[in-house]
Amino acid sequence: MTQVSEQLTSGGKGLEKIAKVLPDVSLEKEFEYIIPHELAEQVTLGCRVKIPFGHRQITGYVIEVVDEPEFPREKLKPIISFIGRLIPENLMKLGNWISEYYCASRIHTIRSLLPAPIRNDKVQKKEETVYCIRKKIDVEKLIKKYDGDKRKSSRILILNFLQTHGEATSAYIKKSTGAPVSMIKTMIDEEILESKKVTVERDPFLNEKVVPTKALTLTDEQAESMKLIKDCLDSGQKEVVLVQGVTGCGKTEIYLQAIDHCLAKGQQAIVLVPEIS
Repeated sequence: MTQVSEQLTSGGKGLEKIAKVLPDVSLEKEFEYIIPHELAEQVTLGCRVKIPFGHRQITGYVIEVVDEPEFPREKLKPIISFIGRLIPENLMKLGNWISEYYCASRIHTIRSLLPAPIRNDKVQKKEETVYCIRKKIDVEKLIKKYDGDKRKSSRILILNFLQTHGEATSAYIKKSTGAPVSMIKTMIDEEILESKKVTVERDPFLNEKVVPTKALTLTDEQAESMKLIKDCLDSGQKEVVLVQGVTGCGKTEIYLQAIDHCLAKGQQAIVLVPEIS
């Protein structure tokens, strides 16, 4: 049995899954790699990984995860490391469609889905401090000790919160419990809590609430353009419509209502936004 085969069957964990990876090079070909057990939960469709490629190490994008490889397992190499989840599954599907429909390179299509700093590996890791209860602390015993003492009420709130959530930032603890941030520092000095640095994945829409808007009343010129677009869509014929107008004349509202019309018909629409530097 080869060394690779021994690795696959050791530990009683069963065979590793296989990732089909598209290398981040000008090569329109995917390669199969073994997903190590320790990376099994991280490596998913759309994530970026580091892989061995010939005599060097490069990055690539996982475009599919399967149970069985097309080539013999003993000839496959394992993924070196997980870099991050970059592209959601729905965007990966969109990228594949764009690649097939427009006969574009898949790697170039995937790159176009990412902001330039990510493509060029210029994004610095974001770290934040989180707080948790020390393992040696008997939480229930401590809460009983504090119970009835109004001066200890903030401590009880923080302990109950962290006992449920495990760990959290000081801002989130304050927002959820109403306890002052200074109390967290006090509990650290008392060796009840401890802090640690964690790397967080950036999500620009994490705290954003998208509020649906209502369609605006169109002007006569907008309505005329909208009728032409709807007629083209309803006819089933492939037509090209150019909406021409100065900045601020209301072209975007026409686009939005045309998209809404497509969605109402069970169809799909793509909005291409120019990248202005």
